[in-house]
Amino acid sequence: PRTYAETRRQRTFTRATMPPHKQADIDYLVTKQVPKLMNELVRHLIQQRPTEVVSSLITHLMDTHPQYAKDSGEYSYLKAHGIDKLFEEWQQKLNEEKPENELEWLKTAISNVNSAEKSPPSEPTVAPDKALLRRQSSANFHRCMKNKALTIVVFGACGDMARKCLWPALFELYCQHQLPPALSIVGFGRSEVWFEQFHTKIQTFLPKERWGEQLMNAFVSHCTYHRGVHDEPATFTSLRLEMEKKEKHHKVHSSNRLFYIALPHKHRVQTCQNIKHIMTDSGWNRIVLEKPFGTDLESSNELNNALAEYHREENLYRIEHHLGKTLVQNLVTVRVSNKVVSKVWDHKCIQAVIITHQEHTGVEAFGQWAAEYGIIRDIIQTRLLQLLALVAMEKPRDLTVDQLREKKVQVLSLVEEATLENCVLGQYVAEKKHSKGFRQEHGVPANSLTPTFASMVVNINSDRWQGTPFILKAGWGLKQHKTEVRIQFRPEYLPFGDQAGRNELVIRIAPDAAVYWKMNCKTPGLNTSLHQTELDFGSLKRYKDLRATDAYPALLNDVLCGDQSSFVSAAELSEMWRIVTPLLNQIEEEKVQPLAYPRGTRGPPEADALAERHGFLYDSRYVWRG
Repeated sequence: PRTYAETRRQRTFTRATMPPHKQADIDYLVTKQVPKLMNELVRHLIQQRPTEVVSSLITHLMDTHPQYAKDSGEYSYLKAHGIDKLFEEWQQKLNEEKPENELEWLKTAISNVNSAEKSPPSEPTVAPDKALLRRQSSANFHRCMKNKALTIVVFGACGDMARKCLWPALFELYCQHQLPPALSIVGFGRSEVWFEQFHTKIQTFLPKERWGEQLMNAFVSHCTYHRGVHDEPATFTSLRLEMEKKEKHHKVHSSNRLFYIALPHKHRVQTCQNIKHIMTDSGWNRIVLEKPFGTDLESSNELNNALAEYHREENLYRIEHHLGKTLVQNLVTVRVSNKVVSKVWDHKCIQAVIITHQEHTGVEAFGQWAAEYGIIRDIIQTRLLQLLALVAMEKPRDLTVDQLREKKVQVLSLVEEATLENCVLGQYVAEKKHSKGFRQEHGVPANSLTPTFASMVVNINSDRWQGTPFILKAGWGLKQHKTEVRIQFRPEYLPFGDQAGRNELVIRIAPDAAVYWKMNCKTPGLNTSLHQTELDFGSLKRYKDLRATDAYPALLNDVLCGDQSSFVSAAELSEMWRIVTPLLNQIEEEKVQPLAYPRGTRGPPEADALAERHGFLYDSRYVWRG
């Protein structure tokens, strides 16, 4: 994997101007890397015995470690911590003292530096909220972009995902001054109607009530529509000429290009192949891919292998929009920066983990798509398994992309394959308050066996999680809409016995973000009975002056900043498909009949029985009133 220095080769920071969320990287560099580097440089001094210590050290540094070149971020870190001044101090002391044994003198100097670097800070450090700090510091990065043109090409500009999510997200970034003045947004599609009424249609998707009509008109003036076919090279030739014309009009010397692909699976490889011929040579090129990422392990690997022929992994951003939500990005911070949490984060204390995504609406206009992919491919394979990885992964050394991805792949590789014996499948049917069951939805075959609900139990073969089941539950047409992670702890029996309910740490991601801990307390009054209440951490209530960024704008901002930590890597994708593909094959080969459940309910009762069989206890007496 590429190092942080290599991915940021063109950017130079000092301690004062660098992004705050990278300060943890500096601390690691200074406490771990700098002493090792200094030992190496001292060996060089002893061998060469140069007249000028500083110039010799820096020359050796550049020759042996290209990442520490003067135009790189790592060299700025060394300089920011006074390492160059330390070299000069050594030079001066060597000239003044002229020690008989320079080797012992330098060993002592290195020992003093290393012990100083390892000493604890004078004030306690708090792990930064990666998402919040990145949002606050991104302005520094975008100031570097203001003299560069940015062209965004949206493939599938007429699709539902673009209309509901992408166009509003781009508009919000524009209104928050996160896009450069030299901006061009090109919608790419086949529709003749869109070609003629492009600006009018875009305006219907934008929240002009919030930002005002003037900003909306300014944003729309940057947008154009290019009509074409995804598999015709001539179309991409004309697209390239159009982009070059717009970039030339902005009178800038360099340009960046972002390609957003919201197309069906069958068009993606050909589109990515054609994109290879319209990339810029004067800036970065990045490709954002919407779901689905294949239909099983084989098709996913074929897609990734095909993409690897044309584009490097560091330029690919596979987007799952729930990973951009505030509390998803705060999951790692909550569990690794709080001692009270990290000390109980294993099978000895945790009884079960249940990760849930429920939607109260049916599939409605997406019936044909839902009948083809189903709830397991759409929700469990990407969204819920990504949440599992964030909950169960080992503590990363730092918050760099490489570290986060390495830890996620590591834990996903230890997850056992899902089995039909530990799975409950369901399909919603019409209920008197609702007019349609799944098979009556538009585009769904009358005899469809595609599940709209699935609850499955998977196990992780690691020392930390051996014996703790992870229950993944998702469904359409259920009682309420919510996405949450619920960690249920093992019971305390004495002295209250079964009267004491189990503690739970609940991280509610949507619709109302919240973090609360279910606790047992004595009921007020003369009796000694218990009741469950909660410690409500009120994640968003505390930050009244800050507006929580929606998931799509946050993720697009990450793409512009080159931050892949909230995007799915090819290795993660392969492991996630490995977990569910055998189950999908068995369901389709055996034509498993899903259990019917009335629309607007909790789903099949068998799902609760499955969770209870694996140790999760559902307590209907407790109601969260947050």
